[in-house]
Amino acid sequence: MGRFRDLKDIMAKILK
Repeated sequence: MGRFRDLKDIMAKILK
């Protein structure tokens, strides 16, 4: 499930 981790990274970048 590497896609989920990518999604979290994208969300973190947007939140930052």
